[in-house]
Amino acid sequence: MPEYPHNARLLSSVERDYAVWRLEKEAGAGEAHEDTTTRQGFFLAIEDPKIWALVHCANAWVRQESNAPAYGTSYLLAALVFVGASWTSDRYNAIYSMIVGSLGIGVAAYVISLATLDTGARYFAMMLMPTAVTLPQIMMYKTLNLHMARPYPKRSAGTAMINSLGGLSNLWASYLWYAPPHYYAAFGCLLACVAVFFVTITAYRWHVRNLNKLLGGTPEQQGRAMKSGVTQQQMDLGWRYIGY
Repeated sequence: MPEYPHNARLLSSVERDYAVWRLEKEAGAGEAHEDTTTRQGFFLAIEDPKIWALVHCANAWVRQESNAPAYGTSYLLAALVFVGASWTSDRYNAIYSMIVGSLGIGVAAYVISLATLDTGARYFAMMLMPTAVTLPQIMMYKTLNLHMARPYPKRSAGTAMINSLGGLSNLWASYLWYAPPHYYAAFGCLLACVAVFFVTITAYRWHVRNLNKLLGGTPEQQGRAMKSGVTQQQMDLGWRYIGY
């Protein structure tokens, strides 16, 4: 980026200070101060189990994206839902509930598709599918940006891991569409992906909530939390894992 909030010429000095304050409060780290190299950030990312959990979730949602049929009006509905969900998530610091809600929509859509060949029912199910498979993707990237905000190279490596390793299921997912018109393999796989996603993200939620308890505990407990990627600067700023 040519300009960051701390040096943006478009903003006044007060606006720059406010933007920097918001980012530091959210990330738990000072802006414009980064000593971690790209190589160090990469190794920090591959050593963090939280990032691997998000990669695993990415595999589950990409399988759904690869398998789920959709068309124009369903994407329009999804766009409207995304606007409302994104606003609600930002307003109330809600990420986990948004993910679980969209997974519930997915279960309804896939069960309908498995249970009936009625055109109207399947049309309704297809309307729901883009919302069910893409909203979790947005929330996963938001989770990465909030929970692994610093150092920058680690966050960048985490994003690359989600985009690359998380997309491997694109290689085979489309081959599940056989034996029409029921497509039991495809829709059964979609239901399995929902289950895997739910179990993984729920375990992730339990883990970060436990880390939050440690961050608010004794110095020994705080030291244990710092081994999971929390920096001293984040500790000093009172940073916590939010959204879960």
